[in-house]
Amino acid sequence: MFLRITIEAFAAETTTRATLEQAATDSRLSRSRMTVRDGGLAGAIAYFRENPTPQVLIVEETGDDRALIAALGQLAEVVEPGVKVIVIGTLNDVGLYRTLVGQGVSDYLLAPPEAGTVVDSILGLFSDPASIPRGRAIAFFGAGGGVGTSAVAHNVAWLLARTYKEPTILADLDFSFGCADLAFNLESKQSAADVLAQSDRMDDVLFDKCLIPHGDNLKVLASSGTLHAASALPSEAVEKFLDLSKGAAGFTVLDLPHIWTDWTLAALEIADEAVIVSRPDLTGLRESKNIFAALASRRGAKPTRLALNKIGESKKTELSAKDFMEATSTHSVLSIPYAVDVFQSAMNNGQMIGEAAKSHAAVDGLRKVMAAVSGRENKLEKSDRAGGILGWLRSGGAKKDKDGTKAGKGKAAE
Repeated sequence: MFLRITIEAFAAETTTRATLEQAATDSRLSRSRMTVRDGGLAGAIAYFRENPTPQVLIVEETGDDRALIAALGQLAEVVEPGVKVIVIGTLNDVGLYRTLVGQGVSDYLLAPPEAGTVVDSILGLFSDPASIPRGRAIAFFGAGGGVGTSAVAHNVAWLLARTYKEPTILADLDFSFGCADLAFNLESKQSAADVLAQSDRMDDVLFDKCLIPHGDNLKVLASSGTLHAASALPSEAVEKFLDLSKGAAGFTVLDLPHIWTDWTLAALEIADEAVIVSRPDLTGLRESKNIFAALASRRGAKPTRLALNKIGESKKTELSAKDFMEATSTHSVLSIPYAVDVFQSAMNNGQMIGEAAKSHAAVDGLRKVMAAVSGRENKLEKSDRAGGILGWLRSGGAKKDKDGTKAGKGKAAE
């Protein structure tokens, strides 16, 4: 089994660090990103006050059981609920092991564990195929032409990759007029139209070869910008494409063309998040209302969001967010200030606006869009955590044998 997950490990001892670094090179984790740091459990607490939470967290604590429990309580304040936590400790105490696992810690290993034991522990967290993480698909669709959908999609994809440091795919599906290659100053390998047309014959290796890397975590599937590129596509091709991309990356951002066809509708229906981008004008109000109505019965409980772009372009005539909320029956609207000069300057230089003008108000608006569609929960207040000091971990699930205990090499044993 090859997993695509993010793993952060914090060692307190040099021997443990060496073991974790060896585990990170294991071929079974070749598609995952594992980072090893010093500082142990205390270092993890300090680090995650300022950084996003990985899918798996490994922490070492050399203190007694009271110190361990207290430190895990502090860790609960700075990480997202549901993270899978593996604890490495010095106490060979099956009672402590049962307590930790019963409270939601995923696994407890005796220090120093062997590298193979660490890898087995990580893989064991995902032994149930249903528990294997799948990426999140985010579809952007314009309520009209020229509303800036592509610019928003490109910048949100870039921000997701930079913020969460997870593999992110931007798919420019505007086959005839797509501009992702220009926006990122890239040379397209293979057009998105060709990739989707062949998606039923692709495996993950071939799929990855069609993507263009940009920085550490972002890959782009660009369109050729050829006028005669076919826009007709079977809906099944979109489903197969998303199946490949969600297995390959934590986030897939779809920049959809402004055409209403079976396959664009399928993309909007399947995506975990659908974002309708509109100008704050009367035409945008009408089209947004129609699109929301069309998607209401198709998306079920999955959110459809509205992003008003170019706020302030025409202050005297633009409609308010309240007008759009009433028309679309949505409870909130995301707003991005007008910044045409900044966007154009950034594009001419092959940059995103977050690179070209970090402090511009539009960047803050884009960050809010990114946060809304990321699916990452906000850190909960301590008073909101249920089930005791470690109850916050339970949503991530702990792995147990049928009798609720485990014993073996590198684990607490009776």
